[in-house]
Amino acid sequence: MSEFKKNIEINVDDYIYFNRTHYSKFELRPKHAFVFSIALVLLFYIGTVIHNLSKDNNILFYISLFLAVVIVVFFVVWTAYFVLKFLMKIFNRFIYKSLFNKNVLFKNAEFTINEKGIHTFNEFISTSIVWSQILKVIENEHAFYLYYSKGQAFLFPCRYIESLDELQTFRNIIEHNTSKQITYRPLRKK
Repeated sequence: MSEFKKNIEINVDDYIYFNRTHYSKFELRPKHAFVFSIALVLLFYIGTVIHNLSKDNNILFYISLFLAVVIVVFFVVWTAYFVLKFLMKIFNRFIYKSLFNKNVLFKNAEFTINEKGIHTFNEFISTSIVWSQILKVIENEHAFYLYYSKGQAFLFPCRYIESLDELQTFRNIIEHNTSKQITYRPLRKK
């Protein structure tokens, strides 16, 4: 019976890396704001052209109006982008601090995986999951994430794996006991 057992401590960085790995597809990025700005400007331009097809008006006025709208749209979209980024940081910090006040998630815990499943416990909580409940396994340069629901996972930081033999043992236990392939997902740059 192969078993992998370690005492680990999940810290703030581990939690942040998990969120960056799990929620990376939902993050607002500058290219989204840029594409949205271009789309609004093009819609305005097409609307102006269609509206003025039948009229013969001053073209200089419409060029000036177009440039003014471009400037206003870019200003509004980029301001909204930076305000949303700021609010997301405040929200993340609030969630982060509220989790730390509980002190349950970030205590030393014993993490064990074997043929039966995954078991972790500390002075406050004990959790066991059988292998059939594991939905997916993701690995990146910081940790292994063994998902047992869409948004919840056992997190095992790679810093506790001390040798290539331990890493291979850890991977072998996972691959042997689940039908899930370990997916390597590099951590997205900030």
